[in-house]
Amino acid sequence: MNILTEKLVELAEDEAGIKLQEKEIELVVEDSDLVIKIWGEELIATEYIDENDFEDGDFADELIGAIKDEYYDFRERLIEMKLDSLNLAHTDLLKDKVIDILSKSKVDSSLLAILDFEFIDVSSKDKDLGLPNVALRITDFEKVECDYPIDVAKNPIVLDEKKIADEFLKKYR
Repeated sequence: MNILTEKLVELAEDEAGIKLQEKEIELVVEDSDLVIKIWGEELIATEYIDENDFEDGDFADELIGAIKDEYYDFRERLIEMKLDSLNLAHTDLLKDKVIDILSKSKVDSSLLAILDFEFIDVSSKDKDLGLPNVALRITDFEKVECDYPIDVAKNPIVLDEKKIADEFLKKYR
C-alpha cells in the first residue's frame, strides 16, 4: 500500500469511523490530474506530477488537507459515495430480478411498472461514526413502501432477490 492510500484509509477511520480496504480506493491518472475514487465514486481531483507522488508524504498530507477543506463532514460525503456506488452497481439488475419474482407471484403489473428501487440511509440522525444502516427501499411513493435492510459492511454485499421479494410481498399483501 502506498503512503497516499494509507493516509486515505487513516482519514476515513479517524474522521468517519469507516474502515476502508485498500481495494476500495482507486488512484486514477487522467491527463495531468490524479482522481481519487472510493467505491468507484470520485472524491477529489488534483494536479499530479508522477507516480512518485503516491509515496511522497508531503503530497499526501497536502491532499488530505484539501479533502478536509473540501468536505466539512467527511463521513457524510463517504456515505453519499457509498449509496451512489450501491445504486449504480446493483439497483437496475436487482430491480429486474425482484420484479420478475413479484410478477410470478401475481403482483399487479401496473404497480410493478412504477416501483422505485433505491438504497437509502436508515440510520438514526445521531449516529456519527461508521457506515450507516442501509436499506433497499422499494416503493410506489403512494401506498407501498418496503425497506429491506442490507449489511453494507460485507464485501461483497449479499443481495438475495428471493428474500427481498418475499419481504415486499409481506408489506404488499
